[in-house]
Amino acid sequence: MHWGVLLVQKARKRGFSLYDIEEFLREAGAQKVHEGALLSFEKELESTVDELINEATLYANYAGRRKVIKYSDIELMKECNSQLNKAVILNNIKPL
Repeated sequence: MHWGVLLVQKARKRGFSLYDIEEFLREAGAQKVHEGALLSFEKELESTVDELINEATLYANYAGRRKVIKYSDIELMKECNSQLNKAVILNNIKPL
């Protein structure tokens, strides 16, 4: 792998270490990880984290806090998502 090229491409506002992503994938059983797979997985991680942050911010704003996301906001978010997932399964609804 050409880590120099990846590091130049990686210089964005934030992100995950490509080395750490590769280690996660290897721990999950991958023997080899293609460079494109790393970059794609990184984009998916960032997208998922952005969605979680937006949702946690929504709960914090609803509680009257604009600048602080508390543990309770995260717990409420997880609980609501868990209930939503159960409803999707019980009603045989296809998730988006």
